[in-house]
Amino acid sequence: MIRNWLAVGLLSASWMWGLEFYTPVNGWLWLVCLLGAVLLMVEPPRRPLCRIDATIALLLLLPTIWMLGWPHRAIPFGLVVGLLPFALGSAPQRVAALGWGIVRSSLVLAGQAIALYAYCLTTMRSHDLPWPGPLLVGAVARLLGADVSVDGSNVVVFSTAGPQRLGATWELVFDPVTMVLLAGSLVLISLWSWEDRSWHKGENVLQRVRPWLAHAGFAFLAIGLWIPVRLALLVGLFLHREMRAPEALKLTVMNQFFSPWVLVLAGLGALASLAWWVRRRPPEVAVSDPEASVSLTETRRRALAATVLVALVGLATTLLLLDPIGRPRGGRVTVVERHSEWEPSDRPYDKVSYGEDPSYSYTAIYDYCGQYFETSRLLEDEKIDTARLSQCDVLVIKTPTAPYSDNEIRAVLRFVQAGGGLLLIGEHTDFKHTGSCLNQIADPLGFKFRPDNLFGVGAPYVQHVYPQRFPHPAVRNVPVIRYANSCSIDPGWSWGRAAVWNTGLWGLDADYNMANFFPEAYYRPEMRYGAYIQLWETRHGKGRVLAFTDSTVFSNFSTYEPGKAELMLDMLSWLNCRSVLDRQGMRLFVRLVGLVLLAGTIWLVVTRHPRSGNPWLVWLACVLLGYLGATQAIAAWQKGGLPECERPLVRVVMDRTVSRVPLSEGGFTPDPGGYGLLEQWIPRLGYYTVRAVDEEAFSGDVLLVVSPTESVTEAYRQRLVQWVTEGGKLIVFDSPDSSGTTANSLLWPFGISVYHANATRGPLKFEDSDWPGISVPGACVVEGGEPFAWVGDVPVAARARLGKGTITAIGFGWLMNNENMGGTWFTEPEPASLKVYEVLFALIEAVVEDRFISPPDKSASEPAETPEADQN
Repeated sequence: MIRNWLAVGLLSASWMWGLEFYTPVNGWLWLVCLLGAVLLMVEPPRRPLCRIDATIALLLLLPTIWMLGWPHRAIPFGLVVGLLPFALGSAPQRVAALGWGIVRSSLVLAGQAIALYAYCLTTMRSHDLPWPGPLLVGAVARLLGADVSVDGSNVVVFSTAGPQRLGATWELVFDPVTMVLLAGSLVLISLWSWEDRSWHKGENVLQRVRPWLAHAGFAFLAIGLWIPVRLALLVGLFLHREMRAPEALKLTVMNQFFSPWVLVLAGLGALASLAWWVRRRPPEVAVSDPEASVSLTETRRRALAATVLVALVGLATTLLLLDPIGRPRGGRVTVVERHSEWEPSDRPYDKVSYGEDPSYSYTAIYDYCGQYFETSRLLEDEKIDTARLSQCDVLVIKTPTAPYSDNEIRAVLRFVQAGGGLLLIGEHTDFKHTGSCLNQIADPLGFKFRPDNLFGVGAPYVQHVYPQRFPHPAVRNVPVIRYANSCSIDPGWSWGRAAVWNTGLWGLDADYNMANFFPEAYYRPEMRYGAYIQLWETRHGKGRVLAFTDSTVFSNFSTYEPGKAELMLDMLSWLNCRSVLDRQGMRLFVRLVGLVLLAGTIWLVVTRHPRSGNPWLVWLACVLLGYLGATQAIAAWQKGGLPECERPLVRVVMDRTVSRVPLSEGGFTPDPGGYGLLEQWIPRLGYYTVRAVDEEAFSGDVLLVVSPTESVTEAYRQRLVQWVTEGGKLIVFDSPDSSGTTANSLLWPFGISVYHANATRGPLKFEDSDWPGISVPGACVVEGGEPFAWVGDVPVAARARLGKGTITAIGFGWLMNNENMGGTWFTEPEPASLKVYEVLFALIEAVVEDRFISPPDKSASEPAETPEADQN
C-alpha cells in the first residue's frame, strides 16, 4: 500500500516537469517520475479483467494517442500498453502485474490531468483567496511568532528587511502539486474499491459506496490537516531565507514558492498523511472470476453499445462546445484613432522615417489587414456615435490615452449589442492610462484589464504561447507566438472563454516611479503567479467582443514575426462573422440540450450496464474517444475560413529551411551578426515578410535566403527551380563570414556561383550609377549570370533569368547585418547606416520591380539650389 502512495506522489510531481507550469519542461525528470510510478504500481489485479472489455477499450483508445500531445499522450498510450496483455489473454502473472501497474498509473494521470485543468481555469480568473482566506494565512504566520497584519488580499509580514506583502493566493495555500495529489488519491481509492469486492456489499447504492466515501473523506481530511502545516513551513523558510540572504538577493527568495523541487518536497507530508489515514482493507476476493467470460452475443452487444456511447458523448460534447464561426459580414474594419496618442496606425513607416515613434506604430498591421478587409480610421476630429459606427462591422479600439465620454461609451455598447464586433487592445501596467480608458467600456461588459505586467518564470521577457489542441475560433490559425509584455484580464462576472491563456507566468502591478510604469523584473512577495488570461472572449447582445492584452506585438518592429499578423487576421475575421449561436437564448438552448443528452447518457450507462466483466474500462475509453474526437472535428472544421486577399501586397518570404541566421525575437535584435533589422526594414517599402519552411517557402513573390548553411535536399532544389521558372524571384545573400555555406547548392542550377576563397573588400560600386561611396567589410566573388555590383574589378553581385523568374546573388550580405545597420530600431540611424539602408532598399525594389538597381534619388534628400545661388 505504501508503494501505491509513493507512486501517486511521483505522478503528482511529474506534472511540474512535464508541463511548462512554473518552469520549462524537463523531459528526463518527467520520464523518471513516470517510470518510477509504474514500477511502484506493479501488482496483479485483485479482480480479473474481462478480455472482451479490455479488447474493446484498447481499440477505442488507439486513435486517441494521435489526438493528444505530450505529456497528456501518456494517458491513452499507457492504457493501451497496459491493457494489451489482458486483451491477448493468458498473460503470465508478471506481465499481467506490469500491465495492471501501467493501467493504474495512467488512470491516476487522467484524474490528475482533469484536476489540473480545472485548477488553471479557476485560478486564472482570480489568484487571490476569497475571504476569510487571507485571515487564515495571517493566523498561520502568527503561530510562527511573526508580526503580521492582513491588508486586503495581502498578508504583511514584518521581517528584518521591512514589511513583506505576501500575497494570500491559491498557489500559496493550495498549490497545483497538492491539487493533483488529492485527485490522484481519489482515483487510487476508486481503483481499490473496484478491486475489493467486500466494498460492494449492500442492498442499495449508498451502502455500496459508503466505504469509498469514508476513504475519500479521510483523504480530504489528511490533506486538509497538512495544508496549514505546509503553509507554516514554507512561510518560515521564506522568512529565514529573506533574513539570511545578501542584500542583492533579498528580493529573489520568492522563487521557492514555484520551485518544483520545493513543492514536491512540501507535498511529502501530505503523502505521509494519506498513507497513515487512508489504508487499504484486506482483500476478500477469489483469484478467478466466473463473470470474466462473455459470450459471442454479449460481445457483439457490448461493441454496439460502445459505438453508440462514443456517438452520444461526441454529440453531447459538440453541443456543449460548438461555437461556429458563422457567415462573414461586410468586412468593414474601423480603427479608432480618437482619444489615442499611442501606437497610431497613420504614422509614416517608410524609407525616411526612423526612430521610436515610427517603429511604435500600427502602420504595418493596418496595411496588412487592408489586404483582406475594407479598413478605415476614425480620426480625432470625428465623433464616436451611432451614425459613424453604423459604417463599420468591426471596431478596433487600441490603447486609448484619454477617457471616453458617457455618450461615446453608450454608442460603442449599442454597436456591439446590435451585432457589431469589438476588439479592445490594451497594454501593460495601465501605461498612458490605456487600461483605465479601456475599462470604461470593459466594465459594463463584465470584465476589466488589470494594471499589471506579466513575466515568464525563469526568463522574464520570454512568453511563448503554443496553439491549443482545441483552440478558440478567434485564434484557430495562429502558430506558436511570442508575446512581448502583456497585462492580464480579470474576467469578473462575464460569461466567456479564455481564447489565449498561459501558465508559467508571474505578474506585478504597475510601478509608477518608472516613466513607462514598467516594474523591474525581479520576484517580490506581492507578486501573483501561475495561469493568466491574455485574450478574453465574451458576447454582448448579438455582438462579439475580444480583449487583447499585449499591444506591442502589433507594432511595426514586431508585426511580421511568426504568428502576430496571423493573430490579428484571425481575431478580425472572427469578429466580422455572425452565427445563429451568437444569440444568447439560442446558445443557452443548445448548451442545455447538450447537458440533457450528457445526463441521459450517464443514466443509460449506469442503469443499463452489463453485470459481468469490467464495463468501466469501456466507458472510460468511450468518453475519451467521444470527447477528443468531437473537439478534433470541431477544430478541423473551424480551421482556415479566412477572407479572400483582395488587395495583395508583395509577399517576401524569409527562408528558414536552409537559412538559420538569427532574426528578431520579441521585436528586438540582440545578435549583432543577425539579420533582424533587414527583416524589419523590408515592410518600409510597402511589402510584408513571413518566415517559412519547406513548401510554404514558395508561397510568396520573393524568396530571400540569407547565408544558408543547412543541407539543400534534391526535392527542395527541384521545387526551387520550378518556382523560379513559374515567375518566382529568388535572392540569396552570402558573406565571407558564413561558415559552411550551402549557397552554391541553391545557385548552381541557375549558372551562378559564389566563392569565399577570393573574398575582397573596399568601395562598392554599381554599373551606370553614381552611387554614394560605401565600403563593404568583405564580399564574396560572384561568377556567372549578369554582374551588377563590383568591388574594384571583382563582381560581387549578379542576377540571372530562368523562365518567368529571376535569381539574384549578393556576395556582400553581411553589409546588411544588425551591426552594420545600426543595431536597433528605436534610435535615429547614423549616416553610415542610412547608406546601407539605401543599398538594401534599392536591391529589394529592383528585384520586385524586375529591373536593375538604380542609385538613390538625391533630389528628395538634398535641398535644391536657390535662385540667388544660381546667379552667383
